[in-house]
Amino acid sequence: QMARSFAPSPRLKSLSEDYGKGPKNVRWSPEALEQHAAGRASSSSSSRSTRFGTSSFQAFQAIKDKYRFVGRFTLSYNAVERAALTEYLSDATNWGISWDALLSIEHDARQAFGRDFPSKNMRDVVETIVKPLCARQGAPIALVRNGWRIAPATCYVVHAWEQPFSEFMKALHRAFKRSRRRKPVLFISAFGQFQSDDPYDVDLKGLGSDLLNAPFVKVLRAVDRCVLVRTATVDIFSRAWIVIELLYAQRFGLYPARCMITGPPHASENMGSPLDVEATFAEEKITILRAILDECSVDHVAERIHEFRSFASRSG
Repeated sequence: QMARSFAPSPRLKSLSEDYGKGPKNVRWSPEALEQHAAGRASSSSSSRSTRFGTSSFQAFQAIKDKYRFVGRFTLSYNAVERAALTEYLSDATNWGISWDALLSIEHDARQAFGRDFPSKNMRDVVETIVKPLCARQGAPIALVRNGWRIAPATCYVVHAWEQPFSEFMKALHRAFKRSRRRKPVLFISAFGQFQSDDPYDVDLKGLGSDLLNAPFVKVLRAVDRCVLVRTATVDIFSRAWIVIELLYAQRFGLYPARCMITGPPHASENMGSPLDVEATFAEEKITILRAILDECSVDHVAERIHEFRSFASRSG
């Protein structure tokens, strides 16, 4: 599935060409290009309302009210960035990262960690690469590395943060090695969301009382497929996030028909109670357990997890 397209005016087309050297499968929103065109045409004395229309300004204000980090960076965004960030944050299905952008993060991680790269996991990458960029740019790394272009996700990545990042990337390279011309746009939560040490900035994937309306669930509803990344490091089915993501993937018809398997298998056959699943924070574990038990009883969840294990044991 290609990124959504639009028919730009000749002027917007020229602007698209100016910015056409960025990652593939991404696009400037029409609003962003219009605002950039207005910004170029305006004199230094033009008011903000000339460069950023009333309706766009109201939409940006709504985003600022919802996402606290936006308020801290408001004065640092230019018109293009404000328009792109508004569209990006207004719809979680836009939180995709292009393949080229993902490779840029892999490159940065290799440079930053050097010989230690094979031992570093997703948490290390978030701390060393992602959070500093978010703090500088005031936006999620996926949007920034996409060149401030919108890239609607086409594939949801289910994985464990404890997995070595090198193993994670190797698994994705293997999964999509045949997609030489058109790589999927991936939803990877660590990159799609704004990452920060400030608890007011972190949304825990949009957890709330109604998990079915959380951003990650909206993405699962919209994507064409998902990919389950196995790891030899941890038992992925002991992680609460992976269990609930697969349960929802099954509900929305992604699992098993449109679910790929990649990565090294894990030997564990732990069949403990589903209530023993783990999460980083106690609060999120409680919320996820409630959502899991809303799907089915404890016994049925145990059966589903056994089914997931059998499915994941296939060669990826």
